[in-house]
Amino acid sequence: LAAYLNAREVETQSILRETQSLQRSAAAAARRLEERVGRLRAYVELVAQNPTILAAVPDLSDMPTQQTEARAWDARHPEIYALLVSLRRANPWFENVYLLDPAGVCIATSERATKPDMVGRPYDYRPYFQAALEDRAPFVSDVLKNATSPGTGIFVSAPVLRDDVVTGVVVLKVQSGALHEVVADLARTGGSAMLVDRFGVVVSDAWTGTLRNTEDPLSLQFHPLASVARFQTLFEQTRRYGTRDGEHYLDRVQDPLPLDPLWTALQQRRSGAAEHPFPIAFGHTPIPTMVGYAPVMSGGDEPYGYVLLGEPAADFRGPLREIAES
Repeated sequence: LAAYLNAREVETQSILRETQSLQRSAAAAARRLEERVGRLRAYVELVAQNPTILAAVPDLSDMPTQQTEARAWDARHPEIYALLVSLRRANPWFENVYLLDPAGVCIATSERATKPDMVGRPYDYRPYFQAALEDRAPFVSDVLKNATSPGTGIFVSAPVLRDDVVTGVVVLKVQSGALHEVVADLARTGGSAMLVDRFGVVVSDAWTGTLRNTEDPLSLQFHPLASVARFQTLFEQTRRYGTRDGEHYLDRVQDPLPLDPLWTALQQRRSGAAEHPFPIAFGHTPIPTMVGYAPVMSGGDEPYGYVLLGEPAADFRGPLREIAES
């Protein structure tokens, strides 16, 4: 009996140590993601302070620019287009760099050759414009893509300030791969990993050790951790990320992952680790899993999202339990 109790005590201490290690790993992963988001924020702020942009924007008014006027402005400032194209090519994750007037109308874009209709299009309803205008500081959007198609993206913005007046807004559209890359690396080195946005929706799925996307029918991506009803309540405020009418691809989310206890734990906004019955793929029976989690803070009170790391609970319990029982 003494030998059995001693073995169980060793097992308990071993599980505790491994759980704490998983918690530390999740916190370290969150810091990696925070650093990458922070670099994006710092980069767009430098772009907004670029002398070429500062020299070009004083002739803009706070009245919405008509499409013909926007194209005329773009034609008068070829140096802006050249600058935006060079910035777009500076990083493989950058998808578009564009400039909005003080009313939110696009007046220049690095993708003019492929998206000429962007020039003159209003973006005043997008949160990245509203935040830059109201907070007068760099802004990083949620991971959710602003479209009616599946996928994720990051929008980073910063106001162009001249004599303390907002004379424009620079927007940087970043491919979600900038964050997926980190999640995939975590999965390669530590097992399963995923990134969840602040509303509880899985946006980067490498829960089986390899990165998966919506093309994989077994992917967990775009499924909320909480119930659909709870998710829809949380998601109401992000409808402005979609079309002007508020449509969004995630409106079609029907199936939640049965992980309300995990979602509740994430709301504490601190790192932790605990056992949860986590599905290895959507639609599969959940298995006992040790999940380490930590918030990815965006610099304010609201988290940018949450990083989750997972290991099968059997890896924590199996060998010592066999020793104890024998």
